[in-house]
Amino acid sequence: MPEPLGVIKNVLELERSKNFTNSSVSGGMENFINYLDKPEVKSILGQENTTTLSLFFSSYATLTPDQRKYSVNQLLTQLDSFPSSDLRLDAKILNKNTHSKEPPHQPHTQVQQDPALYASIKSLHGIGERNSKILKKLGIDKIIDLLRYYPRRYQDFSHLKTIDRIIYGEELSIIGTISRDVLTRDSRSKKLKIIIAYFT
Repeated sequence: MPEPLGVIKNVLELERSKNFTNSSVSGGMENFINYLDKPEVKSILGQENTTTLSLFFSSYATLTPDQRKYSVNQLLTQLDSFPSSDLRLDAKILNKNTHSKEPPHQPHTQVQQDPALYASIKSLHGIGERNSKILKKLGIDKIIDLLRYYPRRYQDFSHLKTIDRIIYGEELSIIGTISRDVLTRDSRSKKLKIIIAYFT
């Protein structure tokens, strides 16, 4: 695993090169918190520094471009000033009102990565009124919702087992030889075909 300080610096430098548009991390800087929450990262950075960085990344989207620039530059300066063993981040970089030239009450618009991601799901080929209603029940209204609709579980069927090694209730792929003729019949509803085969 790359050293956490190097990873954090890379993200901040990428954000600086993108003019502080909150686009160096897919979905926004707040998604970088998942990396900071890893136990191995916390053990290297320490709890206090991890908390400071988590607050920084979670509030980044609410900052103006000038505030983002100031905060990123301050944080990079702090990261460069200390060896990782002595790092003590200053939480003042999180106080967005202390270094803002604009009044804090001004409304800020959140920067979107790509307007096409926020288009209606109906703009996709094959998604009509009927399918969009089904997807809406799942909370999928925009294309970005579809991209972030992750499966509840993942099953790896690439590991094959022979019949003598399977356990009742397992969902898996088996390897064997068909020893008799294959039989097919319709289900009671006539909507499915049932295939019966004898494996050895």
